[in-house]
Amino acid sequence: MAKGVTKTVHKFMINNNESESFVAKRFFNIGSGPVDNATNSRVLQQELIRLKQGQWFLTLFMESADEKGLDVCKDIRFSDGFLVREHGSCFDTLVDPAVWLIEPLRTTSVVKFSGTLCHPTRSDKIGKTITAFAHFVYEISQKSMVFADIQGSPMTINGGKAVTILFDLMTHTMDMSSGVGDHGKDSITSFVTQHVCDFFCRNLDLPSLQNTQEELDEA
Repeated sequence: MAKGVTKTVHKFMINNNESESFVAKRFFNIGSGPVDNATNSRVLQQELIRLKQGQWFLTLFMESADEKGLDVCKDIRFSDGFLVREHGSCFDTLVDPAVWLIEPLRTTSVVKFSGTLCHPTRSDKIGKTITAFAHFVYEISQKSMVFADIQGSPMTINGGKAVTILFDLMTHTMDMSSGVGDHGKDSITSFVTQHVCDFFCRNLDLPSLQNTQEELDEA
């Protein structure tokens, strides 16, 4: 289906049923040469954890917005996902069958909200919501995590409800332990220096990041 710099992606169906179409992903390069099956399994688990963490944080964010009576964009979801391991007659000779990350098939249209090290200011409602969400995660994680490279595909679910499905995000953590693309403290600093609080940040009582740079420099 596709092959990028780090991952290969294939269309995946259950029982050859087009109505149950997914994408299957695995890593072949993470910047240090070819990826063995053990490494692929480990980094795919981290990818899945990012999705689950993202949805958990997003639920908290939406609850906080409701408590404050804020009209944030509610039509945002993180992609579902699960892991599978190759098995069956064609893989019986494999000593260590590969693991794949399976996600629901999305549209090919993609909207970028931030980059790996770039956190632009947005003027549209969904962009402002995601900007505030990123700030919210930084604070709720006790300033130890930042979501980056945030992107999503517009989809319709539940018989026609329009939503944006977020996928393939990166996270930066202080100990660089969250997976491929985690650039640690320097990338958290990039978020702190570039983020501009919007209406939603202020009304969620999120503290200004103007003084946080000094805290990071001392960390």
